[in-house]
Amino acid sequence: MNTVTKHLAALALLATAAPLMAQSAPTADTDNEVVKLSPFLVSGGSSVGRYTSLESTSAGRVRVAIMDSSQNVSVITSEMLTDVGAGRILDATKYIAGISESTLPNAQDRTNVRGFQADGRTVDGFTYGGFMSLDPAIVDRIEVVKGPNAILAPQPTSPGGTVNNATKKPQFRNFGMVNAQVGEFDANSAFLDVNRQVNDKIAVRGILSVRDWDNWWRDSSIRSFTFMPGLTYKISDTAQLTVQYIYTDWKSSLYLGLPVDPSSGTKTKAHILAGVPKDLSVYADDIYRTDKQHDFKLLFTAELWRGIQMRFAALYHKTSQYAPQLNTGNSTGGTGGNRDPLTGNYVPGMQYLSTPPFTGSPIASGPTRIFVRSGTDPRADPRQLFLQNDYAYLARNDMLTSTTLLGFAFTESIDYGSTAYNISAPNFDIDHYTPVHWTRGTLNFDNRTSSRFLQGYLSESLSLLDNRLILNGAISKNYYRQRARGLVTGFFHGVAPEANLPSYGVVIKPYKDVFSLYYSYSEQSTSNGPTINSTTNSVPPLTSSKQNEFGVRTKLLDNKLYFTISHFDIKQDNFSVPNPANLTTPPPNPLLPALFSDRKAKGWEYELRANPTKNISIIANYTNFKNRDPNGVEFRGVAEKSGAVLVSYSFDRDTPALDGFRVAVGIDYIGNRPGDAPSGLTPASTPTNVIPNQPSFYLGARTLVNLILAYESKQNWGVQLNVDNVFDEDYMMASINRSMVYTGTPVNFRLSGHYKF
Repeated sequence: MNTVTKHLAALALLATAAPLMAQSAPTADTDNEVVKLSPFLVSGGSSVGRYTSLESTSAGRVRVAIMDSSQNVSVITSEMLTDVGAGRILDATKYIAGISESTLPNAQDRTNVRGFQADGRTVDGFTYGGFMSLDPAIVDRIEVVKGPNAILAPQPTSPGGTVNNATKKPQFRNFGMVNAQVGEFDANSAFLDVNRQVNDKIAVRGILSVRDWDNWWRDSSIRSFTFMPGLTYKISDTAQLTVQYIYTDWKSSLYLGLPVDPSSGTKTKAHILAGVPKDLSVYADDIYRTDKQHDFKLLFTAELWRGIQMRFAALYHKTSQYAPQLNTGNSTGGTGGNRDPLTGNYVPGMQYLSTPPFTGSPIASGPTRIFVRSGTDPRADPRQLFLQNDYAYLARNDMLTSTTLLGFAFTESIDYGSTAYNISAPNFDIDHYTPVHWTRGTLNFDNRTSSRFLQGYLSESLSLLDNRLILNGAISKNYYRQRARGLVTGFFHGVAPEANLPSYGVVIKPYKDVFSLYYSYSEQSTSNGPTINSTTNSVPPLTSSKQNEFGVRTKLLDNKLYFTISHFDIKQDNFSVPNPANLTTPPPNPLLPALFSDRKAKGWEYELRANPTKNISIIANYTNFKNRDPNGVEFRGVAEKSGAVLVSYSFDRDTPALDGFRVAVGIDYIGNRPGDAPSGLTPASTPTNVIPNQPSFYLGARTLVNLILAYESKQNWGVQLNVDNVFDEDYMMASINRSMVYTGTPVNFRLSGHYKF
């Protein structure tokens, strides 16, 4: 009997025997919930404190108390999203342990989770990509589940974890709000949120959001329009249907940063090239990203029979994307670069003109800095269909509580046109920059791709000894099929890998509802897709991730203090690394495939939620880990130390003069991060003395302080002032390579006002 058969046999035994043992009382107090709230749903709002919610569905497909989860789970409440004035999802998630800034701050919701880069977004359990960043105006709460898990994340974004954004759904009451915000950078926006109960059976909700941001970088902006109507229909006391439509029209300047000073080297703090304004944008107004997305969603939950619950969710996702990209480089057309005649340092991607050759000693006269640019203008037209169907059998008696889950997930993706042309622009002098427009060249690629994913799973959770011992186990069977045809190369490849992915865990609560110990093992995999630029398929069929995690949770003072410590150990094989050769000028034609590497992430996370008084709310975290390749080399944009704290104080009638005022302070820290992605070994390496290339420069550690001042009147209106980067710290936000580094936004004031009706 092989390992998979053993897993299936054990789960089948638990899934059949456990409910029989517990069948004397099948339902888990659902009769007392509002409309017998489905175990697949979580009611909105925070029941413990402003920043504390201790229930999640992302932790196990069904609603579960976080103290009972065998994986690390964190929830961001709607109140917290409001307080930080989130323009990006990261503005809130940075207060969760293990989540930090990555390499692209102005698109794609790109973040690092436990050091693993995540592109795209997970919305209501569905994961998909695109150039745009999600508008937080449509988000009600965010549930973060750490680590890889095939059951929780059928379409993973990162082995570090899943950040699930739960959108605002119709509710059976009447309310509405209009909100507007103004400011200098990343601020100008407005949204309208209207909810109406039509009758006892139907509720509708519509959200309209507009953003008209000017970024800190000159002539760089983000414009977006989002519309999300929804309807909920109560078919019966135990069945409910919700349908939603989300339309987003997003356009952003494609700002990619500035070159760093040539003197920046390994383990030194990078600085922008001397004499260059930190807010300079060397991109004309014809370099921008556009992304138009249509999402049609359906969620149906019902009790099929006493104790048997069902969830069916579907999403049809249609998008049209366009994003020309110019990479800065040198004029030699190779991997090249020059030595700075002032320092002698080798500088990739830079050309120095009209200066004597370097002779080993500094030259007094400064060099002229000339750059060239070239790149590609990709367009994509993908369509995706997502289906998820889950069944839960809940049973309990005096001995145990059993939750048996089984279900499937299906995804069909077709890209009807993925093309890119080479583009170029005239040389420019960075000291005397004027806008230069690009011109189109030869066709780089024209691909047709399709993929299909099918997952079936079985899961069992047992609660014993009056909920002091919780055991869970699951097995997922995943099938992948991907096809790709390169119309330029003429090659066609297809892959059809499959994977068996187990997970299991245990929770022990020596002091019930006060203290718990947990351990879990989980796996995840994703298909890398076929190669279409060569005659052989050199791409590994699957990237697989495995995690061991253990931790301690404590909940004290009548839920006023919640603290968790967790240790994780993640191993990933065939990790896709962007090929640095594609950033040369001109880029290779066709573009080269990604590189692949194994990596390990191992470390500790600490997270605190506290409400010591009715006026004070606190959330804080600290993370310390290592995320390295087999040679011990760090990854681009990964800070292995980070931390944040947000403290809010709300005044009330005990201080009549300040009743309605709230003040909050947020502090977030990120340690040193590599600024570029090294690959390969040095020329001095030998089989017995491997010397890997190291990052050529680092983004220095930084600590930012944000201030929030708010007032909520008794007449349904309120105002809020967010002051970002209060002490005007000069810092590097992110980078792609030495020639593309994002400078951080200076002190910034954002004033918002709202009216509730």
